[in-house]
Amino acid sequence: MFMIAAGYTINLITLLAVVLAIGLVVDDAIIIVENIHRHMEEGMGSFDAAIRGARELASPIVVMATTLAAVFAPIALTGGLTGSLFSEFAFTLVFTVTVSAVIALTLLPMLSSKVLRPSPSHGFAHALDAGYERLRHGYDRSLAAVLKHRSAMLVVAAVVFVLIPVLFLGTPSELAPTEDQGLILVSATGPATATLSYLNHYSHQIMHIFRSFPETKQVFQINGVSTSGALDNSMIGGMKLKPWSQRSVTQMALTPLVQQKL
Repeated sequence: MFMIAAGYTINLITLLAVVLAIGLVVDDAIIIVENIHRHMEEGMGSFDAAIRGARELASPIVVMATTLAAVFAPIALTGGLTGSLFSEFAFTLVFTVTVSAVIALTLLPMLSSKVLRPSPSHGFAHALDAGYERLRHGYDRSLAAVLKHRSAMLVVAAVVFVLIPVLFLGTPSELAPTEDQGLILVSATGPATATLSYLNHYSHQIMHIFRSFPETKQVFQINGVSTSGALDNSMIGGMKLKPWSQRSVTQMALTPLVQQKL
């Protein structure tokens, strides 16, 4: 409904926001249901357990939703290409997280009071609870062991903190990953007095260079095009590469070799 009201379409950016939001949305529901179920296990009635469980976690859920909104909303306000690309992503994610928090504090407690029951003392649910309990005890023991060596943990934390800017600056960055599309394009411009015969003469040499690479599947070329709007002294050509399974050289590795021969 929000995407329709905002005029957004189902595209790669909005789907990415929805996929990311699924993991964030589920967190609110999990902790609310688990807390309500815990109170039921302790003997509290369904209605009272739902009220108390939601009330205990209301502040953390509101803070979490507010924090996520404060992190992602500024992306939509960024100017330039980044803002144009990710405004739909940011607004979709912020709306989804906000709705999730509202549902977790209103609808989920009501459903839990009607559906949830204390776990039976046997069966599959009991086996799952027992497994989770063993996992929790194992985590408690490992956490206690780590806390006994606080000095060493502080040193590790300090090292990680110092390495953050080093790793950030040393990691290559780009707007979008380079993709092997299997296509190399070339454009050339001749003298202002170049004729079509002149362009054909040199374009045949370019076509021969394209075909000299075993990774080439097809070549194409258009002569006599205008790039400035006044003269028809330019050409556009390219080479379509074979499928990935039939070649071992990527488009990115082949491009400088083509440029070198040209």
